[in-house]
Amino acid sequence: MEHRHYQRPISCALGIVMTGCWGGLPRDVLVPVDCSALPVAPEEMVEAIEQSDVPLEDTDLEPGGAQVAFEWSDGEGDRWLLPPQREDSEVLFNPYAPEERLAWTVGVKVPCSPEAAAFVTFMTEEGVLESLASGVYPVLNASFDVPEREQSADGESLVAEGFVTITEVSDGLVSGYLHGWGSGTLKSNFTQEQLGVGFTVGAMAFRDVPLW
Repeated sequence: MEHRHYQRPISCALGIVMTGCWGGLPRDVLVPVDCSALPVAPEEMVEAIEQSDVPLEDTDLEPGGAQVAFEWSDGEGDRWLLPPQREDSEVLFNPYAPEERLAWTVGVKVPCSPEAAAFVTFMTEEGVLESLASGVYPVLNASFDVPEREQSADGESLVAEGFVTITEVSDGLVSGYLHGWGSGTLKSNFTQEQLGVGFTVGAMAFRDVPLW
């Protein structure tokens, strides 16, 4: 299988002192992304997540679809959110895995303001080098990105446990679901400042999405 490397958004300025291509610090760069308009997750889904069950599987989705449920923690409190199913997700080979492992990242866009995306990265067991196939893969981390404002998860804050079950890989398409969780906090990629926002991805599923 030919791998296309997953690359995180790269800003033209890595810090407040590097402003040549922006002409100064972009407006709203330190204003946290607003996800308050997203639908709240059903109570039964939240209970399943809290009980370490699987609340969302690939069979719950239409072909080509992907969906994520996540807890959003900010100055207004903690709430579990369930954005609508998306039809533009994919699973990408991720080269940033620990030594002697292979990893893949699945991303689901989230209609916050501005648009964001939630990601889950999973990997092979240590010492196993193979192409992605049906099976159970340990979760490496979950992350959250807001490209327009250059906000992303603070790598030092990431904590995760659980597995991603791949149910089928066929003809360049892949299906599966998360059984576990991953959490972290958001920071500005310009200033490296924390934004006072935490997230926990507690459910994710994808059905017949492209594999690269």
